[in-house]
Amino acid sequence: MDMTFTLLKTRFFLNLEDGNETDMKAHYEDMRSIIVSFVHSSLNWREIHTGLTMFISEVSHIIGDTIGKKLRGYAARILEIAKGLLRQLELLVENGVTVSCETGEPKCEESPKVEKKVKLSSKYTAVCEIINMVISMKMINGGNITSNEIITRVHRLFGLDYSSDKYYKTRGEIIRRCPEDGDRAYFLMSAVRTLNSEYANA
Repeated sequence: MDMTFTLLKTRFFLNLEDGNETDMKAHYEDMRSIIVSFVHSSLNWREIHTGLTMFISEVSHIIGDTIGKKLRGYAARILEIAKGLLRQLELLVENGVTVSCETGEPKCEESPKVEKKVKLSSKYTAVCEIINMVISMKMINGGNITSNEIITRVHRLFGLDYSSDKYYKTRGEIIRRCPEDGDRAYFLMSAVRTLNSEYANA
């Protein structure tokens, strides 16, 4: 049985849709319990998210129509509750947990953690030096891996959507550097100084 439409089958919603104010206070109180139980049910979080989103959309649409002040007030209150629960669910999912409750008490279950976006806060030349180091020192599979595979994996690690051409072009620029001290790997040399300082103060 598809439980996605559960919230749209409640007496509260049906009365709201028909503009019927009969026993609306009691239906509102029932609706509060129903919506909390729905969110804390054993359903997959995607079903709960879909059900809540549809309910919020439908109630928002009804509020936009011409309905009585009493119904509008109850609808606005239940809408705030639904939006709050939806935000809580999204925060839980973002942090790698989903809500499940078979006993009536909130219970968090582990869920695959949502991968957050990362943004490189350094110059690409630093990434290029790292890739070049990994390739030159045969740090992965003893060197039994293509350079392009390493480039792709490191780009993905840093959240970069570049082709391997970006690496080769930047590597060429690094090789053409003419520093006075003879060191072309600016980032790696700086990294060595930073780490030595950190170790010394540890």
